[in-house]
Amino acid sequence: MKKLKLVTLLVAVATLGAIAGSAATAVAAKTSTRYLVFFEPGSSWNYGTGIRLQTGFAKHVVYFKKAFKAKQVTHVGSVKGKNLVLALGPKGATKADMKALAQGDPMVKAGVLKFEVRDWTLDFEGDDEGGFSEDELSDADIEAY
Repeated sequence: MKKLKLVTLLVAVATLGAIAGSAATAVAAKTSTRYLVFFEPGSSWNYGTGIRLQTGFAKHVVYFKKAFKAKQVTHVGSVKGKNLVLALGPKGATKADMKALAQGDPMVKAGVLKFEVRDWTLDFEGDDEGGFSEDELSDADIEAY
């Protein structure tokens, strides 16, 4: 009887492990990479003033408004308390696309800002209302954990 219970327990553990492994594989397969542009003060940055008073700021704003309309960028914003601005590329944008976008920024051209494009692996991707798109985690995926 003990052998039967042990075998049953081992089969149950193996089955649960296989289910968890396949769910993890399904979730991992749904990751995507987007690109973030990190803008920081460049060699011509005036440390006596904030970003809005830097040379070329108005042109920078117009440049990114045009980029939004052209769907070259989805989000742009500053980090509170830091001289740091981030821009997020849309789905399907490449690292080269985001580098070209950053190089075209008037503040970068003037040396007021410098930039770095970084990969951002998204394990979960929701919509603006906080929900998940249809191809995200299903109830079955969640139950497997």
